[in-house]
Amino acid sequence: MKVNKRNKKGISLITLVITIIVVIILAAAVILTLNNNNPINNAKEATFKQDVSTIQDDLNLYIADKYAKSTGTFDMNGLNLTDTTNPKITDEIQSVKESKLNGKVEVQSGKLVFTGNDETEKKWFEEIINQGGTTGGGNTPMIPTEIVAENTKYTDAKGKTAIIPKGFKVSSVATEQIIEDGLVIQDNDENEFVWIPVDNIANFKRVDWPVQYLTVANTPEDENTAEYIAMKASVETNKGYYIARYQAGIPGTTQSVVDNHGTVSTGTIKPVSKQGVGAWNFIAWGANKNTETPGNGAVTVARAMYPKGNTETGVVSTLCYDIQWDTALKFIEKKDQAYPSNSTNKGNYNGTNSTEDTFISIAVTGAHPSFMVNNIYDMAGNVYEWTMAAIFSSSRVYRGGDYNDGGSFNPAGYRSGTTCSSSGNHIGFRPTLYIK
Repeated sequence: MKVNKRNKKGISLITLVITIIVVIILAAAVILTLNNNNPINNAKEATFKQDVSTIQDDLNLYIADKYAKSTGTFDMNGLNLTDTTNPKITDEIQSVKESKLNGKVEVQSGKLVFTGNDETEKKWFEEIINQGGTTGGGNTPMIPTEIVAENTKYTDAKGKTAIIPKGFKVSSVATEQIIEDGLVIQDNDENEFVWIPVDNIANFKRVDWPVQYLTVANTPEDENTAEYIAMKASVETNKGYYIARYQAGIPGTTQSVVDNHGTVSTGTIKPVSKQGVGAWNFIAWGANKNTETPGNGAVTVARAMYPKGNTETGVVSTLCYDIQWDTALKFIEKKDQAYPSNSTNKGNYNGTNSTEDTFISIAVTGAHPSFMVNNIYDMAGNVYEWTMAAIFSSSRVYRGGDYNDGGSFNPAGYRSGTTCSSSGNHIGFRPTLYIK
């Protein structure tokens, strides 16, 4: 009997189905690889970028710590950390060791750089560095030490921010580049101002200090003027304002005088905020108490420094408001808690203990390092300073003490005043700036 044998040539149905499934899987893998929405690549990119951001933030903190511990002598440009330096980058920046970037990044001249060979990773790295990491700190703080052409956001080595106004630059001195220590800016004529941060507008307020003659309650400020409203709105929007680093000085002078220098106060001569010039004393608050049209005096001269309509800068200058004086003292108080209430040996006062601090008479602006806190000079002693606060019907407030006073009796927080048309060798002023 013959038996018909089944033809075994060809592919079985099961084999065909399996083959098709494998092909589909491989095709999908290829498509995903070529597709930007590949979840595997996206996860890899996100992890890589997070590592870069973490390392950059840690580097910013590392540099800030070096600044603080060196009291400003640390040179960021001389910082180099690699796998072969001593110390190594993994010893100083722990997050490098803990990331997948170990062996792919270095610090060269204070900047984080990518040294790997993967072009895709290099692209990811540059995207994070250019956008500034999670704190906005960037590849070490981008310090505008050249005059900026427009208002520019600045982030320091500790991740804190300020606005550098058009027409100004950041000081090139390392100890003047950290916001919490007193960020210093300069204009083209080297006038200097210090940023007073106001993170919450609720903290922008006047203060009754322990030692004072007049209180907040009996020295109101006119909060309904256009200038005050614009100033306060700017402080809230920009999270701060600038105060002159020095008492207002008379341009071209090299000493302060106890006799009337006769400098006109019409606004045709603009004050300077520079070290080592004569303090602008013998100046009235104004000819009258009218805030809008005060006549000749400190209000008009302060406004003339950077007038409201100026196009060269991104700021408007005013006479220091009492609220700005107190907010600046609250900022200083974080560094020197006693300063607002006891400024002994911290300003040019009569009877200052240290011989080199005693000038007997009026000193030039910024005469001694001990007169500075948070990079601001002479808010205590030398000459009183007019503010915009009022007393009664025809008087205005002045703050701080003068060279005839004592630092414990008339400290930086001291508040007193006199008639707005009065002047003398013991009263000067200080401009402030708000961002336009």
